[in-house]
Amino acid sequence: MGWNQWVDVIFNDPILHFRLMNFNKMAFRVGINSGPLVAGVIGQAKYQYDLWGDTVNLASRMESHGAAGKVHVAPSTYDLIKESFDCASRGNIPIKGKGEMETWYVLDRKSQNSTPS
Repeated sequence: MGWNQWVDVIFNDPILHFRLMNFNKMAFRVGINSGPLVAGVIGQAKYQYDLWGDTVNLASRMESHGAAGKVHVAPSTYDLIKESFDCASRGNIPIKGKGEMETWYVLDRKSQNSTPS
């Protein structure tokens, strides 16, 4: 499943959307980045699946620099979803280890009738 499909699930599944926005006044931050990574199983007695790489680190930065109840995306993800989702630029913000970077909040799925920009 691609990233735009996961974002689509978050916005189009009413139960999941409600839980993300209202679960016991708990608010979630979601950060998404797209790109290459390394995945593997670690451990000898208790196996764990883990992900590593710059892509994962930047996704973590998107989450930590985001706001509660919002989906915060990096430039590589924005490039993949911009035709299908309305996004609001946050402008350039300082990202640890990356410097200034333009990032976006995903607002909603574009309507079928809207024209690409």
